Amino acid sequence: MSSCVGSVRSPYDIFLWSALYNRAMTRKAIYGVNLGGWLVLEKWMTPSLFAGTEAVDEYTLMQISGAAEKIEHHRRSFITEGDFQWLKKHKVEAVRIPVGYWLFESREPYRTGGEYLDWAFDMAEKYNLKVLICLHGAPGSQNGNDHSGKIGRIGWYWWWNRRRTARYLKKITERYAGYSSFWGLEILNEPTVNRPWRGWLLKRWTQKTVAMFASLSGVVYSDAFKPHKWSGVAARGIMDIHHYQCFSPADKAMSVPEHIEKVRQLKEKLEKWSNDQPVIIGEWSGGLAASSLQGVDRSAAEKQFIAEQLRTYRVAAAWFFWSYKTEQHDAWNFRYLVENQQIILK
Repeated sequence: MSSCVGSVRSPYDIFLWSALYNRAMTRKAIYGVNLGGWLVLEKWMTPSLFAGTEAVDEYTLMQISGAAEKIEHHRRSFITEGDFQWLKKHKVEAVRIPVGYWLFESREPYRTGGEYLDWAFDMAEKYNLKVLICLHGAPGSQNGNDHSGKIGRIGWYWWWNRRRTARYLKKITERYAGYSSFWGLEILNEPTVNRPWRGWLLKRWTQKTVAMFASLSGVVYSDAFKPHKWSGVAARGIMDIHHYQCFSPADKAMSVPEHIEKVRQLKEKLEKWSNDQPVIIGEWSGGLAASSLQGVDRSAAEKQFIAEQLRTYRVAAAWFFWSYKTEQHDAWNFRYLVENQQIILK
């Protein structure tokens, strides 16, 4: 992988990008998981970290006395070498690692922690896993959600925060360019596009930023939950789709057979979008709303739902389950599901 950001693609880079595209076309998706809740906190994933506090996100947690020690212990213990060993043993080929911009910048009240991402790359090299770095927490917050670091105001669309984001992404690529495991860079996670001017700014920024990092073999951009509008937006980019069927009122009203049929219908759409660029499923899970599971065997229903997704996602270049593990044993905990044969990888 070239260490010169924005340089002309080497034959090796072109080969990697072509291989990624061909993988999508030949239905051999790369198996991956997200290391969510590790370097960017989400309260629902690790409630023990937030116990006894009124904190709702990483920003508010880090303002509480003793939080610095708690988060350092969490970063050391939540993901260990044993987890990378387990992933390799169970056919996982890649990890998507959410990060915040504060990991390499001193930004109160957040804690820096670039050494943990360095360590993750060392582990990926050791166990021959690919790494997709995803910017979950951008300057100003791109969506106002907890997984951006701070709930509330969306300030990313101010021009200085967009510029800071590009500089931060460049810092990441320069730091990890020498690693063979550096599979890709996702430039922004789940940006909120609820106003026309935001869509216009995001489209221009996405096109410019994907072009800026053209020397990388994999530059990933979010579909902003509107793949039909964002497919083909950025030349040489890879589009990331996050697919969940448990949050909207329509999904909550659906039965399990209806959920299965919805997944089946997605396959044709994925094939269509893959004609414009490689497509990955950057996040998905076995989670269904309680209302959809009433009167059925929950375990059997979730297993069927997961199996259908695995069949459908074969047409993507890669998929990444959300998440590798949480503190709960449920349909969002990949390791628990594999160990209990709810997920069977072939």
